[in-house]
Order: sequence, then C-alpha cells, then structure tokens
Amino acid sequence: MRTRRMWLGLVVGVFAASLGLPLLGLAGEAGPQMQDTLNAVVKKGELVVGTFDFYPPWGFRDAQNNIVGMDVDIAKELASDDVLKVKLTLVPVRDGRGHCEGTGER
Repeated sequence: MRTRRMWLGLVVGVFAASLGLPLLGLAGEAGPQMQDTLNAVVKKGELVVGTFDFYPPWGFRDAQNNIVGMDVDIAKELASDDVLKVKLTLVPVRDGRGHCEGTGER
C-alpha cells in the first residue's frame, strides 16, 4: 500500500508540476490552451473524468458497483482540496475511442 501511495503521489506531483509549465513559458504552443482548460475546470468547479470500468487495475467496479482503481485514485487526488479543490465526476468509457457511456460524446 505504501508503494502504491508513493507512486500516486509521484504521478500527482508530476501532473501538478506540468500545470505550472505554461506559466513559465516552457510548454510551447500548448501552454495557453492547457491553462485555459485548467481555468475552465476550476471555474466550473467540476472535474469530469472518463475511465474504463472493466480494466483492472486502472478502472473496475467494486462490490458496491462503484468505479475504483488507479485512474480513480489519481482523479480523486487531483480534484481534492489539496490540488484543484473541485467536485469529481466519473464517467464510464465503453470503447477505445473515448466515447462516454450512453452519450456517444467524448
């Protein structure tokens, strides 16, 4: 469990650090677009994450039919009060093209 938590912390740390790259001008052309997306998520107050619910250990259903797994752990950490301070909404993704369940949207 300690190793998993260490990796989760590392992934979240790298992601959080990458959010600061546009501010430093190190992200090239994608910088302003990344910052706009981040600002939109924070302004909306909700992080919507599409994840598989059939692909352990990344995403799968537990006994209570909740989506759990490493993708969910990372998303929860990002949405937490320590990082983005937003609500997390998990959306099951059914195919490899990123289509969300029941909507056909990406």
